[in-house]
Amino acid sequence: MLAVVVGTGTEVGKTFVTSSLVRAARAAGHNAIGLKPIQTGNDTPSDAELLGAASGQLIPPLYAFPAPESPHSAARRAGSRIELSPICEWVTRHSRAFTLVETAGGAFTPLQVGTTNADLAVALRADGLIAVCAARLGILHDTGSMLLALAGRYPQLQVRAVVVSGADHDEARLLADEVKLCVVDRHAPNAVVLVSAPAGDLAAESSLWSTVHRCFT
Repeated sequence: MLAVVVGTGTEVGKTFVTSSLVRAARAAGHNAIGLKPIQTGNDTPSDAELLGAASGQLIPPLYAFPAPESPHSAARRAGSRIELSPICEWVTRHSRAFTLVETAGGAFTPLQVGTTNADLAVALRADGLIAVCAARLGILHDTGSMLLALAGRYPQLQVRAVVVSGADHDEARLLADEVKLCVVDRHAPNAVVLVSAPAGDLAAESSLWSTVHRCFT
């Protein structure tokens, strides 16, 4: 299984959700890993380090740029260019039975002019997308816009799960109901809508992974 974890934008909880899923998958006995092929900025710990902790093995990003900005801009600033083929080879080399690839930024964040994270998911031949949205004002617009654009331009990409991520679990659950009713049922009717597991809640992580796993099998 190869899932690509995209978001409605940056800082929506992709790393938190991906780490939870990988950690729960490994706890259930699965050979799972979380990968971050592109990383920008100098956060400590980095997204790749958090995924490495969940995976039991740190895989440094293929492309890492210090500037905290869009990947295409950070790469250009560093005198580099992000290419899809090396990323696909890198992911194949590090893949396990269950591989979750976390993108840098949102589904349509540019990796180079004319190429986005959605194009990367196509190039990877992903078995499906896990879309993460933040439990905050604007969630319906942001999630609806992303799903509508994906359905129109990338019909080959199947959104299998939409995960509402937020520190307030009760609020996230209420928003998840609205996301399903107003957005997902219209634009991605086959996707399941879930809520991220509270930090440290291993039982909730296990339940989240079980549901996501079923979506891909």
